[in-house]
Amino acid sequence: MGKKLISFSLYGNKLIYLEGALANVHCIQQYLPSFTARFYYDNTVPEEYVHILQKCSNAELINMTDRTLPKMIWRFLAADDKEVDLFFSFDTDSRIGEMEAAIIEQWIQSDRQFLVVKDHPVYHVQPLMMGGMWGMKNKFSFSMEALAEQWFKERSVANLEKYNEDQIFLREVLFPIVKESLLYIDEFNTNALPDAQPLPVKRHHYHFVGEAFNEDGTRRNEYKALRSYYLSRKGLLWKLWIRLYDFLDIKVFNRSKHQYIER
Repeated sequence: MGKKLISFSLYGNKLIYLEGALANVHCIQQYLPSFTARFYYDNTVPEEYVHILQKCSNAELINMTDRTLPKMIWRFLAADDKEVDLFFSFDTDSRIGEMEAAIIEQWIQSDRQFLVVKDHPVYHVQPLMMGGMWGMKNKFSFSMEALAEQWFKERSVANLEKYNEDQIFLREVLFPIVKESLLYIDEFNTNALPDAQPLPVKRHHYHFVGEAFNEDGTRRNEYKALRSYYLSRKGLLWKLWIRLYDFLDIKVFNRSKHQYIER
């Protein structure tokens, strides 16, 4: 059996991503113990964090310093590793948890080669594929690096590192390939694709796949829009409750609420 990866791009010195990387190593160990966390990184990552990750038994690092491919694309390069059976591309400021593990297990048991997940009716609407929420079983002969290098070479964009370039690449280049063998998880079906599947586990506390967290493990605000989406459909009283709940979140609930495992 080959490797099973959660694949990340890691660069820069922002704690939300650095601490998120460390937290994800522990989350993967808990929820997907047969998986390895792979970090494609460069010399902009502080040495302290590189050393910690190097010591983790379920993590591996690939140094991409001086490579010209846009950094958000690095995590897709697991597709070219012949020792990898499958990988799931993920964001370091998100956290692998029960929902992600259940979805990946459902995909493994299916005959679909690709996995695409979208799980928020507000924040996950525009991209056809989210850069940190898709996976691939390595049974295809194309070169991801060659596809990406050719596409970005032809792009007339001054800054290829700008937000959403990786997702435009996925939409224009990869989606025509993946749609023929796709497990698509999205209970809101934001792209109106055929055969959209619901979450395989129950949602708790308005968590969603790909949710972002602060460096200390506290939740960011995107879950509030998901909560409003559900509750606003229930009538006026629920809309008033949303306002009260948002106030309590800021003043009480979220002040010391830490999610998942910290290092």
